[in-house]
Amino acid sequence: MKKNHFFPLSLIALILLSGSGCSLLRARPAEDAGFLPKPELLTENRRRAPFHGYWVFDEHRYTSEKKRYTKIFIAPIDIERVRELYTAARGSEETKTHRIEEAEELAAYWRAKIHLLLGERLTDNPLRHSFSITEDPNEEALTLHLALVQVVPTNPGINLVGTAAGFFVPGGSLISFAGEGSVAMEGYVSRDFPEEALYEQFKDREGQKTSLFSLKDYQRYAHIRLVIDEWAEQIVALLTTPQSEMIDDGDLLLVDPL
Repeated sequence: MKKNHFFPLSLIALILLSGSGCSLLRARPAEDAGFLPKPELLTENRRRAPFHGYWVFDEHRYTSEKKRYTKIFIAPIDIERVRELYTAARGSEETKTHRIEEAEELAAYWRAKIHLLLGERLTDNPLRHSFSITEDPNEEALTLHLALVQVVPTNPGINLVGTAAGFFVPGGSLISFAGEGSVAMEGYVSRDFPEEALYEQFKDREGQKTSLFSLKDYQRYAHIRLVIDEWAEQIVALLTTPQSEMIDDGDLLLVDPL
């Protein structure tokens, strides 16, 4: 029986069609944004977390420490670094205000997604450690602090030009690379009452996924929302699984054209 070579051939075609294949590479780490309490402690640790940087105060103790807490407070997601970048950028005040409002919407979407996933984990996985969500920090709760520190929306116009150029000019699809979006975050878990204690820190930056064709390439925030969905799932997994469990990374390839 002949082996099915469809997948490797399709992967090669995908690399060729995406230009030089740059989109298949992981996004480079973002510079420290100043949100984390102790960013100097972060290292890459993909045995546990699929992020550019991760730190936990004690791998063995943290799993048992979390069992002391029955609740979690998800602090409003910080966008101050994004606000500062947009304010300092060129452009009209109207455009800057609109971009900041879009970042606020992304932050609210991310927080709501984590709320939803934690509720599902509490209901559907009774053998896993999970938390009920509290709207105020207290002695029974851990606090999840998150920040969007970089938001670069997809540029649909550049992607459209790149797609058209790819049909007529060899390598023309490389133009689309300039229109790709990216997003970066930082986060940490702490106890805030009765005294502060830092348990866990992480940071990551992701670009948009590669695909033969996706309508998301022509929508400003579709790829970013996809990354935020993955981050929400990964962060909830970090909160509810033992330190010995590896959290899966997201796929580089986007199969769904929608």
